[in-house]
Amino acid sequence: MNIVAFNWVARLPPGEVISDTCYSHQLAYATPDNIRYLKDFLGGLTGSGDTDYKVAINKAFDLLRNSISGEEDIRARRQSTYRTT
Repeated sequence: MNIVAFNWVARLPPGEVISDTCYSHQLAYATPDNIRYLKDFLGGLTGSGDTDYKVAINKAFDLLRNSISGEEDIRARRQSTYRTT
């Protein structure tokens, strides 16, 4: 799981330096800690500017590509969902 925040540019949660999390480049497991971290990231977002879906879609596909490894966990589900307010 991850969140792509976007207007005319796409941004990802920065991750936490102390734990070397993966938010800035790949999907994370849906653990309680990750869910809490991403909810906090969402809470800090504000809307402004134009909306360019292309940059968000490209960033989402980058996350999906970066999350596929040679030792694939067949139980892992990958999907992309878009929401706007």
